[in-house]
Amino acid sequence: MCFIDQPATPQVNSRAVLQQVLTGLGVNAEQFAPCCVLVDKLEKQPLDALRSDFHALGVSDECLEALVKVRPRGGRGEWRK
Repeated sequence: MCFIDQPATPQVNSRAVLQQVLTGLGVNAEQFAPCCVLVDKLEKQPLDALRSDFHALGVSDECLEALVKVRPRGGRGEWRK
């Protein structure tokens, strides 16, 4: 048996959860799929590098700032309330 001394962090990868979060932030059904792609990219790139891409989809700065607040740090872990 192998035990790791570091705490484990479960990850949730659910489009349904992401859809609820994004809908609550004002993202409509047409924007949802392209926004998912950009949210995935946030794991590797800072928001400022993707801000213009979000804007091209019609996602406001207010929505982006709210997303950053509820999004897990580093894109992993549980969504904050």
